[in-house]
Amino acid sequence: MHYLPHILPRTSKNMLSAGTICKLATLPVRLLWVTISYYLGYPAFRRYHNDLISCLKLTFFRDVLAYSFPDYQYIPSLSNDYIINSVLPLAFGIEKESIPGYGTRHDKNSIWLVKQPDRKPSDPILIYLHGGGYFLQTTPTQPVSMLSIYKLLDPEIQSKLSILYLDYKLTSRGFSVPHQLGQLHETYEALIDAGNTNIMLCGDSAGGNLAVGYTQYLKKVGSRHLVQPTALVLISPWLDIKPTDENWQPSRSYYENEKRDMIRFGAFKGDMLKEGFGTVDRSDPIYCPAQHPIDKADWEIDCYKDANHSVFMVCGEDESFRDEDLRWAEAVLDVPLYSSVRYGNSKGKYDPQIHHFHRDGDTNHCRTDVYVEPWGIHDAVFFFENPVISEINAAEAKGSKLGYDDLSDKYFGIRRAAKFLNDIIG
Repeated sequence: MHYLPHILPRTSKNMLSAGTICKLATLPVRLLWVTISYYLGYPAFRRYHNDLISCLKLTFFRDVLAYSFPDYQYIPSLSNDYIINSVLPLAFGIEKESIPGYGTRHDKNSIWLVKQPDRKPSDPILIYLHGGGYFLQTTPTQPVSMLSIYKLLDPEIQSKLSILYLDYKLTSRGFSVPHQLGQLHETYEALIDAGNTNIMLCGDSAGGNLAVGYTQYLKKVGSRHLVQPTALVLISPWLDIKPTDENWQPSRSYYENEKRDMIRFGAFKGDMLKEGFGTVDRSDPIYCPAQHPIDKADWEIDCYKDANHSVFMVCGEDESFRDEDLRWAEAVLDVPLYSSVRYGNSKGKYDPQIHHFHRDGDTNHCRTDVYVEPWGIHDAVFFFENPVISEINAAEAKGSKLGYDDLSDKYFGIRRAAKFLNDIIG
């Protein structure tokens, strides 16, 4: 079975839609209203009730993610090479010389964030797959958060871990799905061919979709040569690419979190983003892992059922994707949070009994860590927790090192993702 990259022709449309023009024109007014409401004691989002900057960022993201799909081709973007090698050092104080192999090309599809010298074939390589619906380019905070996770690891763990950044092409530029899967496959297969035996995938949002879908692709290809990833790190993965009106009902996360999250049902439902998926069958679990109903037989895969593999996932209580993520975790990983817990009333307080599921040492399951962040929103790890890099840099400037245990729960996802990697690599 082969899934060859599909390339869509550029649309002949030569101007923004009226709806997007209206959103752009009125955005300053909405940002002003968010600011006024905040100082009057009525913050727009309960997760950031004491953080005006995050309220403004979230308002901006809600707008950007609600544009008409054809309009995304007009959003200017920088190359990932430029973001990694120029923007991050300038804007976030990333010292390129202190990170081995930083910013060097691996192949036409990927860039090293970290490339350890003298690495062994069994040393882990983590391939990071950025989010953005497949139609948006990297936001600088995404590689910053990935580097923050790396810097929070114990030194002996750091010395083993290399990180590749998949520089995939965008659907908004005419490269429809599964072009991105083809790029990942080229890089993954070449790493295996070179003798590497410990490859992990980390993805947020659409990157999480790509990571999970790739495990399904490897199963369908059925090559003994191409082993499954040893671990998945999934941050707010986009697992249902065409949610139906069934999701727009009281008690469902899309409905409950319409005014709390950056993802809104009207922008993601049904066929709204179909154009980016070209001619593929969007019901195939490669592209829609949480397609309802989920067939458990589809997921009899070592990555999820073998004790030598590991899966980490975090989503938010106030996240629109919460239900689809937890429903998939229940069907595939036997994590019971979807059917046993009613979320939405945590008051922002973490309770390990309902906000974390952990399993290890079970011969019929991978090591599993699934978290629900109290009042958490979509992809907070890569869009809102990046200020941790300032604390990391400040510690390094004093000759000390910050570890994940030193962080407060302000950095809920980064702290736990770093601990997970520290545990499984160690």
